[in-house]
Amino acid sequence: MGRRRAVPDERKSEFLADFEQLGSTEGLAKKWGIHVVTARATLKRFGVGLTPGVKRKDYGGKLGIVPDVVLAEELGVSVQAVWEARTKRGIPSHKERAILERYGVVVGQGG
Repeated sequence: MGRRRAVPDERKSEFLADFEQLGSTEGLAKKWGIHVVTARATLKRFGVGLTPGVKRKDYGGKLGIVPDVVLAEELGVSVQAVWEARTKRGIPSHKERAILERYGVVVGQGG
C-alpha cells in the first residue's frame, strides 16, 4: 500500500485552481494546511513548473541613477534588495556616480 498523499490526485483540479488564484506556494500551503515544501512537491507532481526563488525585478536602467531608497519605494522592494542588485552588477551608487562624473570619470548606464 502506498503512502498517504497530502493532496490526493482526485483533488488536483481544486489544488491547481487555488494555486492559480493565490499565486504563491506560501499562500497555497497555508490554505491547504501543508508545508511549503509539500506544496511545491505537489505542484511538481501535478506537472506545474516553478521558477526557483524570487523573480528578478526589472530596474529599468535606474540602478545608480536614482537613489536606492527612491527606487526601492517605486518598485515596492526593500532598499537592501536594490543595493544588492546594484552592487552585484558593479554599479556605483547615485552619490558615488555624481562624484565620479564631477571628476570626469565616465560611468556606464544602470542595469
